Amino acid sequence: MYICLCNAISDKHVRACAGQGRCSVSDVYKARGCQAQCGKCAKSIRAILDELAPQPTGTGAYLEGAAAKPSE
Repeated sequence: MYICLCNAISDKHVRACAGQGRCSVSDVYKARGCQAQCGKCAKSIRAILDELAPQPTGTGAYLEGAAAKPSE
């Protein structure tokens, strides 16, 4: 599906960029050899990149919501 009509960037292009370690909207434009035009696609590109971003792992206290409270 086309994400950016101005530059003919599809979701496959964005996913391919993410797979190569490019993780910003401007990185996607650079990889395609273009620049943002109207900017309407930036949120959609960012959403795809966020969806594909590595998620934190582990079971640390902070992730569990058991962070120590400061002493009074």
